[in-house]
Amino acid sequence: MDVQAEQANAVEYDAVVVPGGFAPDLMRRSPAMVKLVREAFQQGKVVAAICHAGWMPVSAGITAVMVFSIGGIIGACVQGPIMNALGVFRTIVGEFVASLALVMVASVIFANFALMMVVTFILGVIVQGAQAGLNVLSAMYYPTVIRSTGVGWALGVGRIGSIVGPFIGGVMLSLQWTPQQIFMAGAVPAICAAAAVVASGYLQGRTSPFHPDTEPAPVAAH
Repeated sequence: MDVQAEQANAVEYDAVVVPGGFAPDLMRRSPAMVKLVREAFQQGKVVAAICHAGWMPVSAGITAVMVFSIGGIIGACVQGPIMNALGVFRTIVGEFVASLALVMVASVIFANFALMMVVTFILGVIVQGAQAGLNVLSAMYYPTVIRSTGVGWALGVGRIGSIVGPFIGGVMLSLQWTPQQIFMAGAVPAICAAAAVVASGYLQGRTSPFHPDTEPAPVAAH
C-alpha cells in the first residue's frame, strides 16, 4: 500500500527502511519524511539505511551512526598500544566479552536515548578496535612472504558476515522480532568471536604449516 509521508504514522510500523541511491538526498529535504524517521527511532523501531541512505538518519537527528563511527576512530587508534600492554589474545577476547555485555545492556535501555548513545559510543570503541586487532591476529599465522595474502583472505571472509548480517536482520524483522530481541541476537556473534579467538590462541602453532624455526637460513649477498 502506497502512503504519502505526510499521512504515515510511525506508531503503525515496525521498521523504516530508507533505500539507497540518489533518493535519500531528496527524502532528507522532506520535513514529513524526516519527522517519520525521527519518530520511528524515538519509539524504539528499527531504522535501516541502505548505502547513501545514511544521509537520512543524519538529517533526522539520529546520531547513533556518527557516535559509533567516532568511537571506532578512537578504538582503532588505541588498539595497538593496548595490545602491546596486555597482549593480543587477552585484549581481543576482553573486547568481545565487553561487547557482549554492552549489547545486552543496549537491549534493556533501548528507549533511553542518552544512555543508548553512551553505550553506542563505547561499542564503537570496542567493536571497531577489536576488528583492527583481528587483522594483527590473522597476520600471526602466516610467514612474512605471504602475510598480505593471508590477511586479505581473512578480510574477505569477514565481508561474508557483512553480506549475511543484513539478510538475517531482514528475516528477524519478517518474524516480527522486537528491537530488543534483535539486539539480544547480536550477542551470538560476539560469543562466537570470543570463542574463536580463544581457540586460535590455543591452536596457534599446531594447525599452521608455518613454523619459524624451520625456515631456511638467510643467504648473505656478496
